[in-house]
Formats: sequence, structure tokens, C-alpha cells
Amino acid sequence: TFGSLEGGTMVRVTTLGVENFQNILCKFGESVVSGLYDTIGSTITCRTPPIMKEVVVDLSFSLNGGVDFGPSSKSFQYLHAARINHVTPKVGPLGGGTIVFINGRNFVNTTKLACKFGDIVVPAIFLTRVLVKCPAPKANITGPVSLKISTNGVDFIYSAVQYFYVQHVGATSLYPSSGPRSGGTRITFTGSNFRQTDFLSCKFDISEKVVPATWISDQSLFCISPQSFNATGTKIRLTGNAVDYTNE
Repeated sequence: TFGSLEGGTMVRVTTLGVENFQNILCKFGESVVSGLYDTIGSTITCRTPPIMKEVVVDLSFSLNGGVDFGPSSKSFQYLHAARINHVTPKVGPLGGGTIVFINGRNFVNTTKLACKFGDIVVPAIFLTRVLVKCPAPKANITGPVSLKISTNGVDFIYSAVQYFYVQHVGATSLYPSSGPRSGGTRITFTGSNFRQTDFLSCKFDISEKVVPATWISDQSLFCISPQSFNATGTKIRLTGNAVDYTNE
């Protein structure tokens, strides 16, 4: 029922009592485009023409090449196309589940709002006209995938923004395993799939403090312990995107 000003939205309308006509036209307001009839689904399909401004237009059809147009029983709303500016986080594990926040413009609060990671479509949650969020789906291989968004479930607008899948970060050991409450201890972690990013950090559960981590290699990194007022053990979790933390 709605689509981009740029046109190209595939509109399908179910019909009754229509035979296999060969010269079908669709009329959006005053603009006329060719249409196709699907005998199996009993639907007329046509692509919307472009238009200059946001507006609601009447939709009608001709079955005889434009000699006659039937009365309009449908309407179509033209809106500015949704655009993506950037996403946070830009990386996540292959297992999926990372909540990705998409910043852009012209987002619409509809039940058809969706994100597309590569070829996989997932539902999106509307937050504001410039912000939506969606869960990253699972992936089989590491690397970048295209990220697109749709407000009507049909048109996924091209975006140069990409989302990167990486192996799950895993820590196998740390040294030293204790230090003074005043903090300042350099703790070195050994593990796998450490990736050099701006969000690489360590979270000390007992204090909920997050401190930056320094990447050494794919198998090693370190962070400096913060001050703590409790003389007890704490679990330290690692993250490469400030969203997904390890459970080791």
C-alpha cells in the first residue's frame, strides 16, 4: 500500500472475474504503466512509476489497453525511501543474535519493517524515524554481508553499509588471576578469534566496570584491572563489539 518516491515497487492486486487479458495497464494517479496478469494467483502486478513528492494516489486498472479504466478501489502512498547512515555494532558472531542498531532516516513504524543481512530477512523494531533495531541472523561463514532495510517488506533499498560476521571470541586462560583492590594490574588473556576493533574491552562483573582492552594478536590481549571496593573474585568477560560478551 506504500512505497518509495523513486518508484519500482512491485504492487500485486487480487482480482475476481478477470480472464487472461494481454493488454493490462495500471494507473497511479495520472501516471500509467503496463501490468501483467497471473492466471494462477488471479493477480494483476505492476511496478510503481516515480513521483516528485509524498502523496497518496488512486490506483485503477484498464483491461483493454487504456480505452477504459475501472473505478478506483485502491490507493497507494508514496513516501521518501528509507536510508541507512551507519550501524552499531558493525561486527558480531556467526551464531547471530546480536542486536544491531541502524541509524538513518525516513523509517516508518509498520508491521512490514525488516532488515536484510545478505539474503536473510529478519523483522525490525521501530524506535524513531531515524533509528531501528534488528537481531543479526546466523551465518555460515565469516566476512562482510550487505545490510538493507525495508519499510514495506518488498523494497530493500541499496546501502553501502556492511555488517561483518566473525568467529566467537573465546578466552582459555588469564594471568595473573589476582591483584590488589586498588586496580592497575595488567591481565593478559590467551584465547582465540581476538579481533582488533575500537570496541575491544573487558567487563568486570562484580563492579560492572568496562575497561578498554589492548590487542596483541589473534590469540592474546590484555586489560588493566579497575579499582574495586570488594575483596572477592569477579568474572571477566570479553567483547569485540561492546554488545556480545563471552561467557567463559
